Amino acid sequence: MYKQEAQQGTGRPLLQPSTRGAAIMIQPIRTILLLFLIAFLPLGCSHIGEAARKAKAGIENAINDTRSGYNKGYSEEKGQKSSSSRTSSKDSVAHL
Repeated sequence: MYKQEAQQGTGRPLLQPSTRGAAIMIQPIRTILLLFLIAFLPLGCSHIGEAARKAKAGIENAINDTRSGYNKGYSEEKGQKSSSSRTSSKDSVAHL
């Protein structure tokens, strides 16, 4: 029925007036959202990059602290062992 009326030019329009208005309103909203994303996406990326750099620096500091603590502990332990071995050898000589 609508096909015949559409062919004769007396049928309903393909988009009703309310639907046509909604279609017209959606286009500017899409454009505004797209511009908003384009404008604020670099800000979000830079914020994430800054947070990643801080996290990386924190991890590197923790690794360096661990290494220096290990080296300090190793050298102190090595110094204690060598001094205790000297005293123990003196003690063993004194016992003889």
